[in-house]
Amino acid sequence: MKYSVIAIEREYASGGRDIGKRVAQLLGMPYYGSEVLQMAARQIGASPDYVQEHDEVAPNPIFYSFVLMARASTYGIGETGQESALQGQESRIIMGLADKGNCVIIGRRAGAVLKGRPGVLRVFIYSDIAARRKRAVEVYGQDEKRVDALLKQQDKNRSNYYHFYAGQQWDDRGEYHMMLDSGTLGIEGCAQLIAAAARGESPA
Repeated sequence: MKYSVIAIEREYASGGRDIGKRVAQLLGMPYYGSEVLQMAARQIGASPDYVQEHDEVAPNPIFYSFVLMARASTYGIGETGQESALQGQESRIIMGLADKGNCVIIGRRAGAVLKGRPGVLRVFIYSDIAARRKRAVEVYGQDEKRVDALLKQQDKNRSNYYHFYAGQQWDDRGEYHMMLDSGTLGIEGCAQLIAAAARGESPA
């Protein structure tokens, strides 16, 4: 196996979670997403409500803007209290999973945490707005009248979260080895391409 860890970031409603699960199935690897957050929360004694509020969301916008200006993108500066403990514990868990090898991790800025580490394949999943809108309504059960605003807000949350805690741009192609359009390639197509890359196989 060329890559023993696959770290996937994704636009909201791009199907990234299903792609990650399918990749894990194809490669016979365990899959981790919100499980990382739940493990970190248990280890620091955070409440379920606190965990839900901090699922890939940066601090409040005023604090977020202030810290970004003050820290000059130095990782970790500006985090306080339980929030700092939660993010630090997540990073340790991600590194521990990578130490064991053979896993797929969705979100949690895992690619940034593991950047520069050998054997880690960093992937970004995106899609056109029409495909994402359709998936959000039909698969996630979102309100069709509010779906465009939801897509925009969810992507903003993930982008801010990644930028704040990783000090990098979430959708910067320089952060990833692969950027795949799930609207064009489909869930299975993306999963097959990622699995092939993990094995070190050349595209057909």
